Amino acid sequence: MTAGMGASIKGLHSASFGRAMQEDQMSLIAITEWETLDDLRAVYGETWASRSILPGAEEYILETVVEHFESTLEELSEMVEQRRAR
Repeated sequence: MTAGMGASIKGLHSASFGRAMQEDQMSLIAITEWETLDDLRAVYGETWASRSILPGAEEYILETVVEHFESTLEELSEMVEQRRAR
């Protein structure tokens, strides 16, 4: 995703896309990072926690999994700084 694309979606910090090839199958992954849950809800609505498939792509998808994580970088950085201070 280019910086310009993210700038047009309020609260979207980044979006990364990747794939893994395994024999005759391909897995795709999309990872997005948002400023707040409210920003995410503003884009996807109350169904933000559900899968979303682009129209027309359904026939090519065998399985979908949606997982949501919270960033812990700030907490981890604080722990590292505390350890360094010892």
